[in-house]
Amino acid sequence: MSNTSIIKFADDTTVIGLITGGDETAYRREVAELVDWCDYNNLSLNTDKTKEMIVDPRRRRRELHTPLFIGGTEVERVKTFKFLGVHISEDLTWSHNTHYIVRKSQQRLYFLRRLRKFGMSAQILSNFYRSTIESVLTSSITVWYDRGPCLALCTKAPLHCHQRAIKTLENLSDGSSVKSRSMGVSKQLSNDLKTKIVHCHGLGEGYRKLTWRFQHSVSTVRNIVRKWKTTGTVQVKARSGRPRKISNKQKRRMLRTVRVNPQTSTKDLQHDLAADGVTVHRSTIRRTLHKEMLYERVMQRKPFLRPHHKQSRLKYASFILEKGAVD
Repeated sequence: MSNTSIIKFADDTTVIGLITGGDETAYRREVAELVDWCDYNNLSLNTDKTKEMIVDPRRRRRELHTPLFIGGTEVERVKTFKFLGVHISEDLTWSHNTHYIVRKSQQRLYFLRRLRKFGMSAQILSNFYRSTIESVLTSSITVWYDRGPCLALCTKAPLHCHQRAIKTLENLSDGSSVKSRSMGVSKQLSNDLKTKIVHCHGLGEGYRKLTWRFQHSVSTVRNIVRKWKTTGTVQVKARSGRPRKISNKQKRRMLRTVRVNPQTSTKDLQHDLAADGVTVHRSTIRRTLHKEMLYERVMQRKPFLRPHHKQSRLKYASFILEKGAVD
């Protein structure tokens, strides 16, 4: 069985080699044969775009790999590599790929909010979301999404971005809404499952063992145990009072807008919040600004001519008339 293989897609060629015991002979022979074949068929390799990445899952790397040369030029060795639109890291995690997807999607969420602010129909907003945002979030999703508990943190960011887009599309001006068909919203764990996690932790099992047993992230297991130690229960208690409609992020953005442009009206702020899917009364916005010592002021109207101005002008006009009569 050969330890090397070549993957060809369009004009991209990828050589994969399995190195065992530090023996790179087969891998380097395959690269040399590929270079010779290209020279024989009058094909030139772009050495500047050629990258080499070594995937070593061991914690301690004892072997030092000799640099690879093609035509006397050393091939650059990288830690991440973009293969068919997916960023692969040398440690086989998807953090870099997740950050790239989220950053690209968030840039397009701005245009979705602007289209909604301009009063576009639900069909246009839905088509824009499907073609420009959902297509990015679901690109190669079967490869990187939900690949075990250790990668749960990498999947939360795209999920959060997806939920923000769905929230923007909800409660449209014509009363319609758009349903999500991918990357469902995370559900609350049942009390029975939380009780099992707490029981197993009481028997001496650590967070990592509980993570692999119940197939949930370490942070989820830790938060469940921490809540049980603090409150003595795993149930979610109902919060007191009415939940706030304006989030902290929207509040900071609203305050920044008012401080930059003090002439911004509460109606303008109300429209900006409506673009984010938050419907509030103008009195709510005014009360939020008052808590930050920002008050609305109306300029006092002053008359163009005060009484002493009128007296001065009348005196001047009389003087001119008398002077003309004398002349």
